[in-house]
Amino acid sequence: MNDSVSAEHARKHPGGRTTVIAMLATIGITVSLSAATLGTHTAAAAEQQPLATDVLQQLPVSERASKSGYQRTQFGPAWTDMDHNDCDTRNDILKRDLTNITYRSNTHNCVVASGHLNDPYTGKQIDFVRGNTTSTAVQIDHVVALSDSWQTGAQNLSFVEREDFANDPYNLLAVDGPANQEKSNSDASQWLPSNTGYRCSYVARQIGVKQKYSLWVTQSEKSAMENVLSSCPAQQIPADSHDITPSNDSQSMYRLYNKYTGEHFYTASVKERDTLRSVGWIHEGTGWQAPVSTGAPVYRLYNKYVTGGDHHYTTNISERDNLVKLGWIYEGVGWYSAGSVPVYRQYNPYARTGTHNYTTSKTENDALVGQGWHAENIGWQAVGAGHTVAPQPSKPANPKPSQPSQPSTPAQPAQPSRPSTPSAPVHYKNCTEVRKAGKAPLHRGDPGYEPRLDRDNDGVACETK
Repeated sequence: MNDSVSAEHARKHPGGRTTVIAMLATIGITVSLSAATLGTHTAAAAEQQPLATDVLQQLPVSERASKSGYQRTQFGPAWTDMDHNDCDTRNDILKRDLTNITYRSNTHNCVVASGHLNDPYTGKQIDFVRGNTTSTAVQIDHVVALSDSWQTGAQNLSFVEREDFANDPYNLLAVDGPANQEKSNSDASQWLPSNTGYRCSYVARQIGVKQKYSLWVTQSEKSAMENVLSSCPAQQIPADSHDITPSNDSQSMYRLYNKYTGEHFYTASVKERDTLRSVGWIHEGTGWQAPVSTGAPVYRLYNKYVTGGDHHYTTNISERDNLVKLGWIYEGVGWYSAGSVPVYRQYNPYARTGTHNYTTSKTENDALVGQGWHAENIGWQAVGAGHTVAPQPSKPANPKPSQPSQPSTPAQPAQPSRPSTPSAPVHYKNCTEVRKAGKAPLHRGDPGYEPRLDRDNDGVACETK
């Protein structure tokens, strides 16, 4: 991004990407997930970790707090898409811990249909088959149970921290269903895996989770943990990687085109891409290859005041903050900038929407500049070039319009007459309107969904009270 972009330039030329469905949420991250045997899903596991006995001595010891006020909803909705990869946490963990996986069709390799589990709790070999009467054979266990955590410090955490806790892969394991039910909300003094060879690892993970979230242990719990660890004094705390996949993976950034407005839109989310295609956008291919979770963040912002809505992307914090002050909605990190492939940024001074274009193609960059677009240097870096089949933009015939001042509370302009697709955006003022319309809850990708309605950013807005 051209870091010299001033606030005045941002005010006069708030370039962006338009989407005709303003409900689309903060950009999702699509990653390639590989099934792995238990305990090998993070490269960091080979690094030296603290001894479990040492960390246990650092944990505070106290009696259980009251269970009063505990409800599952205190930890957010069950199995949300916390990492924004278009797949819920349950299926993410199944993909991590099972082998020989097959997927339900038309779910973009998200919903696990079958697989094989080497169960750590019992030592059993379990074949998982999704179904109304078979799915419970393999369940996802909170190693430190939610109820136990509530009584040992979690009620002092914020709602966001508790939701992170409930969906943290570090605290989740795919296990034998009956064993999980038997364990229930027990701590180490009340229940241990029947597979004695796994008890040291199990207790060490509980200690690691409690340290991470500043939870305490009871005296009886600590004594039980010490008893287990006495047989394995060299047991280390498991390495913690919140990511389920290695961070050096790359992802395709999809490029879509709206032929009615000349807009381009960029996303890593397969669901978002397909939703746009379903309402008339043209999928032009891959804009570039971006790193999954390393590098400088590229921020995504949304302007609801222009017809159809408008998006803008920038690595420049000052540009981001200036646009927010002018009324743009900050939608979070869209993707990351890293690598050696430049993504060129061009500005069209004649356009009111779709004013910026981004491409790894020097040929496309030079062609646009030759037609009157302004070169704005490099927007960000990519790890791989894109491949697109795109219409060639041309210089508009109309002269440059004067820039009107931004009204403080502009009315939503009427949708111009056009063919039936793309669809007009759906907007709700607040969750009360959503509920009155009978549309609650709204999920990411549903018409009318906006991040501002999803205060806990779990992909579900206006949950039914």
